[in-house]
Amino acid sequence: MNSAAMFLTHRQYMRFLNGGMINVAVVAFLPGDLAARMPTLSTDVRIDGDYARKIWEKHRLGHEALGLVQVMINSGWCTKSRPGQLDFLYVDASRGKPRCYILGLKGTKAGQETWVTTLHPTSESEIRRRLRRAKQMDTLIRTSTWS
Repeated sequence: MNSAAMFLTHRQYMRFLNGGMINVAVVAFLPGDLAARMPTLSTDVRIDGDYARKIWEKHRLGHEALGLVQVMINSGWCTKSRPGQLDFLYVDASRGKPRCYILGLKGTKAGQETWVTTLHPTSESEIRRRLRRAKQMDTLIRTSTWS
C-alpha cells in the first residue's frame, strides 16, 4: 500500500469527521516485522471516525496528524507497552520547535485488524520517561534518532 493513497486531504478529513464517508479510514501501513510483535495479521492501520473526531476536538490535531502516522511508524521509537499493542514515540523537528507525539496501535479480532488507539501530542519529558522505562523493561523494539 502506498502512503500517498492513505493521506486524507483536508476536505476528505472534514467529511470523515462529519460522517460523510465511511466510519473507518486506513491511514498507514504497518510493516510485517512490527505487526508480528503485536501480533496482528493486518498491515492496514485503521482509525475509527469517532476517535478521529476525538483527536480533532480534544487535541486539535487535523488531517496533517493522520498524514504523520506513517512517518511515526517508519521513523519513531517503537515500544511494546502491553500485550497486543505497540506504541510509537515520535519527535517532528521539521518545522521549527520540535513537536512530540505518541501513537498507539492495537491488534484486535484475533489479529485480523490493526487500529489506532492513541494519537496525541506529548512533551519531550514524557518521551524521555517512556524511553527510559522501555529500556528498563526491555520493551524497546526499535530506536530512532533525535537531537
